[in-house]
Amino acid sequence: MDVLWPDVDRRVLWRAIEEYAKRDRRFGKA
Repeated sequence: MDVLWPDVDRRVLWRAIEEYAKRDRRFGKA
């Protein structure tokens, strides 16, 4: 993300959460 913290609003935050949710999260399982 190329947004500085003071410029983060709810829309930017949700976009970051959605991007994170798309990732393959295995929590250390091989």
